[in-house]
Amino acid sequence: MYTCVLKQANPRKIDQAMAATSPFFARLTAIEQHWSEASGLPGFAISVLTAIQANVPQQEVSLWATAYFIFRLGWYVTYLPAIPSVMGPLATPVAYVRTVFFLLAILVLGNLFALTLAQIAA
Repeated sequence: MYTCVLKQANPRKIDQAMAATSPFFARLTAIEQHWSEASGLPGFAISVLTAIQANVPQQEVSLWATAYFIFRLGWYVTYLPAIPSVMGPLATPVAYVRTVFFLLAILVLGNLFALTLAQIAA
């Protein structure tokens, strides 16, 4: 019988050690940190909740929230493999596509805020 004991006394140290040995794990932890920053979940939650509170039609909020999700998903999918040592010459074009996904997601958030302001002004 095998037993496995995970030492979770310092999970950050374990993450750092794994990130040092695996570039994909390092990218995954970067994605996790990026999602908790201003361009991730907080900005999305604020824009959607203020739009709902301002009585923006639910179909519009749903449409733009879905668009944001798709663009962010595209950003994550293009962020993970864009390691120059793995992708070689394709890393730069993938980085450009990732930037387009990011900008589209930011535009969606701006549009949600604009819809909110228009609804408040009406």
